[in-house]
Amino acid sequence: MKKILNYLEAGWALILKTSKIKIKKQFGLPIKPIFINFLVTYKCDSRCTMCHIWRKYKDNPQLKEEELTTIEIETFLKTNRDYLVDVKHIGITGGEPLMRKDLIKVIKNFRKYLPQAATGFQTNGLSPEKVGKVYREVKKFYPGVNVSVSLDG
Repeated sequence: MKKILNYLEAGWALILKTSKIKIKKQFGLPIKPIFINFLVTYKCDSRCTMCHIWRKYKDNPQLKEEELTTIEIETFLKTNRDYLVDVKHIGITGGEPLMRKDLIKVIKNFRKYLPQAATGFQTNGLSPEKVGKVYREVKKFYPGVNVSVSLDG
């Protein structure tokens, strides 16, 4: 019986949340994000057959100059802190996020400005030593960090 009540409670909560979103849309009110996948680079050291993100800079080298800097990411987070207050999870992705030399600083900024959000980064796992090094460094200031490794490449 308790299990059924839990399912009903979860279903009711979902209905309420969905209704809130529909009402906000109807009245043109902002809908704040609860999940963010934040792409930090198009650089990638893999050449997966189903993904061609690595071609982005190869085909358009000038795009490398448009990649957000650590300061620009921090400014974005600081400026939009009120709008991002409901974010529950941040997935730092790319390309291959580990190809950013300042990835640890980027993660620190997310933790600083959105401490309520679970934070993790995705990787292709081609550099296990680098994954371990970054993970150990991030774990020092954020023990709950998540690391996802793609099985596709």
